[in-house]
Amino acid sequence: MSSSSGEEGIYVEDMMKVMFEARNIRMTDELELGPVDEPDEDICKLVDGIKADLETGSGKKFETLKPVRVRPRFVSGKHMFVKAKAKKADGTEQIIHVKIFEPVSGPLELKAYQLNHQPEDELVGF
Repeated sequence: MSSSSGEEGIYVEDMMKVMFEARNIRMTDELELGPVDEPDEDICKLVDGIKADLETGSGKKFETLKPVRVRPRFVSGKHMFVKAKAKKADGTEQIIHVKIFEPVSGPLELKAYQLNHQPEDELVGF
């Protein structure tokens, strides 16, 4: 029924809106992510490419940032969820999860990061 037919039409519109919102929520759901994998040379280059942005955003300086796990998602480009081991100049290490976006064309983007993870923490979408 159309929305001009009274209360039933409004109900249908409301249901369609709820279904649309639920579908959009599922787009970021873990089910949309690829399998967890070992990082290759390309992933290492991606992580190197966002290191300065991560340092600026987090206010922390890292001597090294080495990816240890990766999980892709493809949406108008490639989202890479990467678990990385960061080492500060003082020798302390921490596990960081980063979300990197590699568009079909254009520059690499650091989309989000999470500091202070444990090595056993699952790599999930965020």
